[in-house]
Amino acid sequence: LQSYSSPGSCGSAGSRLGEDNFMVNQNNNEEAEITGLQPGEVYHFAVYEYNGTNLRVYNRTAPYRFTIALPVAPDVPAGSASFSLIEAGSLRLGFAPGNGTGRIVVARADGPVTALPVNGIHYLANANFALAAEIAPGQKVVYNNTGGLADITGLLAGTTYHFAVYEYTLLNGTYYYLTTPHIASRATLPFPTVQASHAQVANIGAATASIGFTAGNGSGRLVLLRQGEAVAMVPAQYATYTASSSFSSAAPQPDGSRVVAATGTTQVDVSGLMPGTTYFGAVFEMNGSSRPAYLIQQPATFRFTTIGAPAIPAANAATDEQRNTSLRLTWTNGSGQKRLVILRAGLPVNAQPVNHSRYPGNSFF
Repeated sequence: LQSYSSPGSCGSAGSRLGEDNFMVNQNNNEEAEITGLQPGEVYHFAVYEYNGTNLRVYNRTAPYRFTIALPVAPDVPAGSASFSLIEAGSLRLGFAPGNGTGRIVVARADGPVTALPVNGIHYLANANFALAAEIAPGQKVVYNNTGGLADITGLLAGTTYHFAVYEYTLLNGTYYYLTTPHIASRATLPFPTVQASHAQVANIGAATASIGFTAGNGSGRLVLLRQGEAVAMVPAQYATYTASSSFSSAAPQPDGSRVVAATGTTQVDVSGLMPGTTYFGAVFEMNGSSRPAYLIQQPATFRFTTIGAPAIPAANAATDEQRNTSLRLTWTNGSGQKRLVILRAGLPVNAQPVNHSRYPGNSFF
């Protein structure tokens, strides 16, 4: 004449009958859903009929007994695959985990994944596809973890990659795999096929210039500038370069070139140049930003020379209309665009203007 509580979860709070015996269900239905079980475990059941509500009378002599062995491997695969951060040489694969304790992702280029994981084997993963170990020819394990996000690198531009997500249960040090995977595929960004062109330079100053060009069919372009010689550098595929529009601040590349822009626009304003110096440039079309693919054939090239110091000074200075507090000064212009006049009383002028500086003038001494 005893009542028992039934939580529906094995081993949780509720009625315990003897050692390791748990009451998991009581009702007048013909079914019960039980949670909190362990994969690979064998569970024994006894179903007792009873009458009454508060003071129950049980048929204790003839319960219905049966045994169920739970599968070791997971039975719910991963799902809802999605792709983001797609580059020429990398991408991010996201998915909803299944009911395993972990999962592996197998990747393959240009064909569906056909390899199946083998129970008992722990597969080492490498997120760099080019370096990952093969589970079958051309099929590589790029992820082995408990989450739902895989950042995969080492890919090739313009290539379709196929992925299979296999759930597994790790039980007593042994791996048990669900061999029905969740599959997905995605292409990386392709190489550009139309190069940047018609590079032109305007607004040339002593230390600045504006470089314009026509875009190709990539998502952006890399602009290189070199002092004194033509650009010899070719950007490395999938490499990211730090750019600075200040030439003097940009990091030198092996040939002495400097990256002054990695841009999606068609103009870059460059500063930090030297007066009277010739610069050579090249513009490479690219697709992507963090691991881009470059079109390296026949980049748009250009050259320009910054404004330097005039070679011919002013001459033939003369005065007229001299008065006790003023005079009129004349001279013959040199080869400069403009000129700066400095005056000193009692002693020769010993000051020199500083390059790249502007000085306000006043004819009232």
